[in-house]
Amino acid sequence: MKLREPFTFFVARSLGRGLVVAALREAGVTVHAHDDHFAQDTPDAEWLVKVGARG
Repeated sequence: MKLREPFTFFVARSLGRGLVVAALREAGVTVHAHDDHFAQDTPDAEWLVKVGARG
C-alpha cells in the first residue's frame, strides 16, 4: 500500500495535543490531535473508523 502524499499524522488521545503534536508541526508535517476532533470519551472503534475513512 502506498501512502498518500503529503502524509497527515493523526495523534491519538493517549499522546494528548502537546509535545508530540508540537514537534510534528515544527517538523513541517500536517498533524491533527484527537481532542481537536473528538470528545475524550469517544470509543476507539468509533474514531478509528472515522479517521480511517478520511484517509
